[in-house]
Amino acid sequence: MRKNRPEGQPHQLKRSPPDRPQRRRWFSPRRRSGRLRTLRVGMVVLILACWALPSFLMLGVFSYYTSRSINQSVDNLLSGSVTNAADVSRRNLDNLIQASFDVNYSTTVRQALADYRLGQTRDGQASAQETLRNTYNRFLTQSYSRRDDVRTVMVSFLEDPQDLTFFSYNPTLGGIGDVNYYRNHVLTQALAKAQSLGSDVTFLAVDGRVYLLRNLLNYADAYQPYAVMAMELIPETICESLYNLDFTKRLYVSCGDTPFLSLAMESAAETAQAEQTASGAAGFWRDLLGLGRGDRRLTLDGTAAGSRYTLTYRVTLDPSSLLLQQRQGRRSILYMAVLLLPLIGAVLFYLQRKVSRPIRRLTEQSRAITRGAFGSTVESQALGSLEFAYLGENFNTMSLRLQNQFERIYQEELALRDAQIKALQSQINPHFLGNTLEIINWEARLKGETRLSRMLEALSTMLEATTDRHQKAFIALAEEMTYVHAYLYIISERLGSRLTITEDLDPTLADLQVPRLILQPIVENAVEHGIFQQPHGQIWIRTRRLDETWILLQVENDQPLSAEDEVRIRRLLGPEEVTETHATNIGIRNVHRRLRMIYGETSGLNIYNNAKGHTVSDIRLRELAKT
Repeated sequence: MRKNRPEGQPHQLKRSPPDRPQRRRWFSPRRRSGRLRTLRVGMVVLILACWALPSFLMLGVFSYYTSRSINQSVDNLLSGSVTNAADVSRRNLDNLIQASFDVNYSTTVRQALADYRLGQTRDGQASAQETLRNTYNRFLTQSYSRRDDVRTVMVSFLEDPQDLTFFSYNPTLGGIGDVNYYRNHVLTQALAKAQSLGSDVTFLAVDGRVYLLRNLLNYADAYQPYAVMAMELIPETICESLYNLDFTKRLYVSCGDTPFLSLAMESAAETAQAEQTASGAAGFWRDLLGLGRGDRRLTLDGTAAGSRYTLTYRVTLDPSSLLLQQRQGRRSILYMAVLLLPLIGAVLFYLQRKVSRPIRRLTEQSRAITRGAFGSTVESQALGSLEFAYLGENFNTMSLRLQNQFERIYQEELALRDAQIKALQSQINPHFLGNTLEIINWEARLKGETRLSRMLEALSTMLEATTDRHQKAFIALAEEMTYVHAYLYIISERLGSRLTITEDLDPTLADLQVPRLILQPIVENAVEHGIFQQPHGQIWIRTRRLDETWILLQVENDQPLSAEDEVRIRRLLGPEEVTETHATNIGIRNVHRRLRMIYGETSGLNIYNNAKGHTVSDIRLRELAKT
C-alpha cells in the first residue's frame, strides 16, 4: 500500500544513485562521408581556398582590370586621333569647296562672260568664244592646277556642253586622258545631277573617281545657272590624316550617299582572322596571360559635319604595337604566380609538422574521453610549440574537471524536471476555482438569486481572462469587450447610478485580433481615478479605424488629469524602470510596454486631457496579418 505524502510537502523525484549517473554523450563525433575530413586535407583546402586561389584570383583580376584600363586608354587615344584626323579631312574638303566659289567671284571671268554674251573680242582673239575659252582655261590653271587634292577641273556651259567645256589639270597628277574620260563617261551624269542642285554642291562617284559638282551662276541674269563646274578630287590627299595613321588597316569614307574613299592595308580575310584570334575563351586567356600577340582590331565609326555635307567614316585600327608593354606586364604577373607554388609547398609542410600532428594527438585523447575515459591527458611539452603546449595543459585541466561538470548538469536536469511538475500543479488551482464558482452560480440560480448569479458569471469571466487557460496571446476585440463588460457589471453593482457608460463601437472591428487584456486595464484605470471619488461619473468607450493601417481604441472619462497625475503618467509610460505596487498603475504600464513590443515604437498608450477637460486614453495598434 502506497504511503500518503504529508500535507504541504512537495513531490520529490526518485533520483538515480550518484555513482551511476545517466550520462549523455556530449562528445560523439562521427565520421560522415562527404562531411568530415582530416585536418591535413582541411589545411590544403584552406590554403588553396583562402590563400593560393585568392592570390591567383587577385593577380588575374589585377591583370584583367589593368589590361582593361590600358585597352580603354588606347581605345580613347585612338578614338581621339581618328576624330582629329577626320576633322582635318573635313577642313581640307571645306577649303576645297570654298575655293570652288572663286570662279563666280572673279571679275575677269565675269567680264569674259559678258563679252561673250555681247559677241565682243579682246586681245586680238579671233572670236568671242575663243576669248572666253582662253580666259576660263587661264583662270582654272592659275587657281587649281597646283593643288595636290584636285586632279582635273572642268567647266561645261549648259548651252553647248560638248564644245564649250573648259578645263585644267594638275600636270603631275592628271592629264588630257582624265579630261576625255570626263567628257565621254561623266559629263552626261554631271549635267543631270546639277539640274536640281541650285547654288549648293554635291558629289558624284563614277568608276572609283570622285567629282565635286556645282553650278556657276550668272549674277547679271538673276543668278541663273549657265555652266556646271566639276572637280575630280584626290581623296587620298584630302583624307591624308586618316590614311596616314600608323595603326590604320582599313578605311572607308563617304560624303552623304556618295562613296569617297575605300582603302585596305590588309585583306578582309586577314582582318577576320585577327578578330577571330582575339575573340572567344582561348583568345581571352591568351590575352589575360600575355601569351598572345595582341591580335585585336578596333573599328571606329563617326561623322564630321562640313559646311554643305556630312563626312562619314569607318576606320579599322591595329593597336597591337601600343599594347606591347601591356603583354610584357601580364607575363611578369604570370611568373609571379608560378613563383608562389614553392612557397605554398613550404607552408603546407610547416603546417603538417607544427599544426596537424599536435591536433591529431589531441583528437585521439578526445576520442578516449568520449568513450568514458575521463582524466585522459597528453604530454603537453611534446606538442611542438608553446601555443599547443598551453592548449595541452588546458585540455588536461578540462579532462579532470569534466566528471564534476557532468554530474552538475545531471543535477540541474533533475531540478528543471521538478520545476516543470510544480508549474503543472499550479494550473490546477485556477481550474478548481472556476469549477467552484460554477457550482455556487448554479446554487444561486436554483434559489432565484439572479443578481448574485450574474455577478458570479461576471467574476468567472474575469477569472478566465486573467488565468488564460487556453494560452491565447491574441483574441478578437469582441471577446475583449466581454471582459470589459464583465468588469463594468461588477463595478456597476457597487456604484449603481453613479456610473454611466456610453459605447461607440465600429461593428467592422469585432473580429479584430488584439492582445488579451489590452482594453480592460484602461477602463479599470478610468473608473478608479475618475469615478470612485466623484458623486457621479461618465465613461465613453470608442473603437474606430483611423486609416488602412492604424486602429484607435479610446476610453474617456469626464474628470481631468491633475498636474500630479500627468507627472505620474509620464513616469509610468517612460522608458525608465519604475517600481509600482498599485495594480492599475502596473496595468497601464504593462499595456503600454506590450503595445510597443508587439506593434513597434509608433504604437502605445497615450493619456492626456482633451479640449473638454476630460481624461482620454488612446490605444493605437495595427491590424495583424491573418495566419
